[in-house]
Amino acid sequence: MNYKYILYDWFGYNKIFFQYIHNFSDNKTFIKPYIFFTKYIGEYLLFPLHFLLLIIFMASYIVINKQRHSFSLQANYAKTVFILLFSIALGAIFVEALKIYFALPRPYCENLNVINKIMLSLTTFKSSDCYKSFPSGHSWYVATFIFSIWGILNRFFKVIGILTIATVGLSRIIVGMHFPADVVYAILFASIICSIAYKVSSLKIISSLLNKKISHKNN
Repeated sequence: MNYKYILYDWFGYNKIFFQYIHNFSDNKTFIKPYIFFTKYIGEYLLFPLHFLLLIIFMASYIVINKQRHSFSLQANYAKTVFILLFSIALGAIFVEALKIYFALPRPYCENLNVINKIMLSLTTFKSSDCYKSFPSGHSWYVATFIFSIWGILNRFFKVIGILTIATVGLSRIIVGMHFPADVVYAILFASIICSIAYKVSSLKIISSLLNKKISHKNN
């Protein structure tokens, strides 16, 4: 039995879905700013910047809402930071290992003719990255970031988070970097890794360490 044909190729529909979504970008005026915007949202090399913005947001919320001595809020934020760092570290190793092990070709490597002219003008297609299609790094990263901070988001920002994950995932298909399966599995892996991180953060030894740091800081 050919498991790749079933699990990755989806009986041939993986490429069919890719072509349909990719061709949607033909002659669309909004595509250029859309691709530019989503590229940097899902760029995991910008994690230090994204992490800094998250810390600024947390600190601002505490100060503005006069929660400097709120142990529960600070504990929740500390747990969120731990989950995020744990998930990013574990996920980065896992995703890179999968890319190297499976070495599946990106759409533009299989046939550059499938990439429309708009995408050719927007993206640099490197031959050295040809066999790193599975899974999508951008989709994994943005999904991991959103899932990791899920516990501190209100309903509005949770909706924004889900839309961001979907938007970045679609952009990677539209630009010709990934097949739909690469995106779907990347999001699935992100959810699994984040679930593990949530479990680890709930361990008594981890909770004790985080709470001890907060208690020492407040004293």
